[in-house]
Amino acid sequence: MVSRKSIYQFATLFGLFGLVLAVLAHTIHFYFADITMPGYSVFMAPGMLLLSFFTEELSYKVKMILLLSGQFIGYAVISAFIAVIRRKLFSE
Repeated sequence: MVSRKSIYQFATLFGLFGLVLAVLAHTIHFYFADITMPGYSVFMAPGMLLLSFFTEELSYKVKMILLLSGQFIGYAVISAFIAVIRRKLFSE
């Protein structure tokens, strides 16, 4: 059985994984690849969703903070939701 604390730990670790994935994908896309990478919009979806609520006149640093915050929150919420559903479906 998965305890509530381990769900939070799992969500935090998965959120950090999403954060690292976003940093790597953005770095590769921004500095190395002048073309659109396959899967970029899928990996960056939570951060892009958060950025869609703000204007384009924000500075680059603020955009990166919002993008990375959205990535962490999005991946953490999705993984916590999956862990809770898995616990409810497969608990004995």
